[in-house]
Order: sequence, then C-alpha cells, then structure tokens
Amino acid sequence: MNKVNPITGRETRTGRVRGTTRPLDEAARQLRRTKTPSEQLLWSHLRGHRLAGLSFRRQHPIGGFVVDFACPARLLIVEVDGSVHDVSVEQDRERDAILSKYGWQVLRFSNDDVQSNIGDVLDKILLSANARSAVHGRETNKHTS
Repeated sequence: MNKVNPITGRETRTGRVRGTTRPLDEAARQLRRTKTPSEQLLWSHLRGHRLAGLSFRRQHPIGGFVVDFACPARLLIVEVDGSVHDVSVEQDRERDAILSKYGWQVLRFSNDDVQSNIGDVLDKILLSANARSAVHGRETNKHTS
C-alpha cells in the first residue's frame, strides 16, 4: 500500500523521499539501459569511487524523480541536461526546489559542458561535494589510497 509524501504530494511505498513506486523503479532501470554519450562519459569518471573515493549512483530514484547521478553521502545530485531541458526550465526549477527541501544540492551541466570540459565539470562536482558535510552513517572516501 502506497503512502503520500507530505512535501511532494506523490505516492511512494513509504511516504518518504527514499520511497519509490514500481513505475519509477522501472523508469530508472530503462534510463540506465539507454544512457546518452554525455552521461556515459561522466559516469566513466564517477563510477567505482573514481572521483576522490565518493560513491555515486546512476539514474537513481529520489522521491518522485529519477536523477542522473546521486552521491548519497553528500546529498549531491548531478544532472546532465540535453536540449529538452531548454523548454523545461521552470519544471527543472520546481524539481530542484523539492529536492533541496530534502537537503539535496542539484548541480546541472549541459551535454556540451560534459563533452568539451569534463575536467572543469569534475572539478565543480568535487568542489561542491567537499563543501558539503558527509551525511551521518554514510561511508565516504572508502576507496581512496
């Protein structure tokens, strides 16, 4: 039985931001199968704790949304936006505002930024992650040497 999340007004299994629905889980699985070249490039730098030992998840359900990349230990979300986001700016702002109510920070980069300036994108992600406190109970930098 689903419960309504008080902030988003959406039904989830638990009523919390972490709760998801079967359709949302399936959408996340489908997005994982069909990544864009920019998402694939960024993932190659984030996966396996490659960025300063931080753990990222790809196409991760949070609340009623599926985010491109999430670092739960720092409550940091990284979105890679294609041209479709040019017409959904207001919707993206509303989504970011809801996620920020839960403590998440959202960073947005265009496909072009990722493709042509991957080093700068990674620097900005790391700077934001380091500026945020680690969430209690979440391991960070577990694979650094």
